[in-house]
This record gives sequence, structure tokens and C-alpha cells, in this order.
Amino acid sequence: MENVIAGNLAEKHEIKIFSSNRSLPGIEEEEVSRNDANLPYAVLRLPVLFRLRNIVFTLKLFSELQTWKPNAILVFGVGQIFPVPVLVFARRCGIPMLCFFSDAFSQYSHIPVWLRVVKRIIFYFSKGIIYKCFIESSITSYGVIQDSLKIINPIVRNKLVLQPLPYNKNIFFFNEVIGMSLRNELRIPETTSVFLASGRLVREKRFDVLIEAFSMIPDAHDAMLIFVGERNGDACCELRQLCGNKSNIIFLPMQPPSRLNAFFNMADFGIWPKQPAITIQQGLATGIYCLLPQEEYYYFLTKECGASYLSPLNAQKLSKAMINIIENRESIRADRERRAVANKWLSSEFVCEDIIKKLLMVPA
Repeated sequence: MENVIAGNLAEKHEIKIFSSNRSLPGIEEEEVSRNDANLPYAVLRLPVLFRLRNIVFTLKLFSELQTWKPNAILVFGVGQIFPVPVLVFARRCGIPMLCFFSDAFSQYSHIPVWLRVVKRIIFYFSKGIIYKCFIESSITSYGVIQDSLKIINPIVRNKLVLQPLPYNKNIFFFNEVIGMSLRNELRIPETTSVFLASGRLVREKRFDVLIEAFSMIPDAHDAMLIFVGERNGDACCELRQLCGNKSNIIFLPMQPPSRLNAFFNMADFGIWPKQPAITIQQGLATGIYCLLPQEEYYYFLTKECGASYLSPLNAQKLSKAMINIIENRESIRADRERRAVANKWLSSEFVCEDIIKKLLMVPA
């Protein structure tokens, strides 16, 4: 998220990202350095004093902020402790600050209920205290998913505002020609209804139910299901086994952003059975019609364009919903460009305009 927002702000402002020199598992340091060099803003990676799981701390951040003297600060990853010196600096120097939070209930979905309660109590007496300090010192704080508001707002008197992760307007957009070109490349007939499921293929997202539902669709409907996001792992192997030898279910690896944009434009429908993902917003940028869980957060995401909603998650009901939109494919396709325009409020440009507007309201 910070990269998308920083890239958009860098078009008119001087931007610098402060981060640690520790990369995520599976990402080589050379790749990180190569990516940093091609960005439209500066990235300073600071040496880490200590690291414990997701908690990272450095002694250099405060002094670097003193040297750079920013006019405003956007804070991401408060729970990683890395930004704590920012709080001290902002308070001492009177610098306006905005914070973004992405806490989710799914972080604890794999453990017993009693242990979730214990972890939640520990959270409120540890990270929760830090969160409260940041939010009370910020001009605005955002939760990027509904869960963040439900988890954090009880301790900050509902100060957190919902702001979904924005898509990059320069990468994700409606373009019928790009979509048709990819269809021709993949030799998918124009008459075939294509469902696209994108993102990490993990068990929690219940793509197994999607495969079961898709298998119930009669062959006469001429449909295809494409998964984009395959990685080596047990979950992917299980999904492949569920498919058997079906030729109309395809698994593809993660795609570069511009290529993923082409897949969204090529597909007729995007489907996410469970859990939020940034790929939903990226798909909405192209006007793709979505099938989503019947939950408040997804109503908010699609408030300008509409969608089909699924509750409870059930293979038979999902299959009927998929057949229904296949039968209404032509009218749905005809309305695609309008949906893409309506969804621009989810773009990085819109979010950055809101950020600048809030910063300009702060007394000099």
C-alpha cells in the first residue's frame, strides 16, 4: 500500500520511504535493491538493532527524520514497532501524521477460540496501547479492512476510518483491446465466459469450494476458471487434485502487475470466495463484475458498481450464482466501462487527494 501511495504522491511532492534492511522471506536482498533503484521516490533502509518475528526495531530512524525534516509523515505497520520513533519525533516537532492499520481476524483463524481470546487480550495490553498513542497523535487514521475497525475502534473511541487499499491507477484500468489480445494469445473463444480467481492460493480463501461449485456448471454454458497466483505448497497441490483432468480449469503463477491487468480485462467475472485481497480493488479498476462474500466490507467496496454476494459460502449456491451471471453475461459486459469509471474512488489518485486535503486543513 505504501508503495502505491508514495508513487502517486511523488508526482507532485518529494517523498522518502524509511524502512528496515530486512527483506521478507523468499525475497533476495539483490531483488530489493534493484526494485528500490527503479522507484520514483527515495528509499532508505536502516540497519536493525533487533528482530523478533514481525517486530523490528532500529536506533537510526529518529536521527534520520531530524536530518530530513519532513512536512508530514504517513505511518504504516505500527504493529511492527519500527515506527515508534516516528511518534516521538512527530509529537516533539509538531509534524502532522496519518496512520494506516491492516489488522485482521484471519490472523487467528487457524487457532482454537480460547487461544484467540487470550491473544486478543494480550494485544489490547501491548500493541493496543501503542496503537492508541499513534491514533490519538494523528490527524486521521485509516483501517484498510473492516476487521481493522472492529479490532481497534473499541480502544480509540471509533477514530479509525475505513479506507480500502488503493489500486495503482497507472497499472490497473479498463482496456478492452488489452483483454481481447490476451484472449487471442491464450486461444480462448470470445463466447467463453471466463472466471478469474487471483491472489495467494491458500486454504483460508476457500478456493476448494469454488472448484466444487464450478464443476457443477453444465458444459453447455461454456465456462472457464483461471487461477492466477499459484505457488508451490500443499494448498495448491490440493486444489489441483480437486480439479482432476478438467481442461477448463487453469492454474497460472503470480503475474507481473501489467500482465495481471490484462487478465482482469480479459476475464468476464472476478471471484473471491473468502477474505479481503488487494486484487479485488485491482479487478474493480478494470470494471470486472465480482462475486464476493456477503459482508459489510464488500458492500462498501462495490457501493458504486454493484456485485453478486454469497452467503453462506456453499458450493451449490455459488454454482447457481455463477450460472446466473453467465446467463446475463452480455448485459454485464455492456456495463463494464461504467463500472470502471465508478470505481475510481478506490484509486491511489483519489486516496492521495484525500490525504493532501486533510494535511492542508492542519494549521501552519
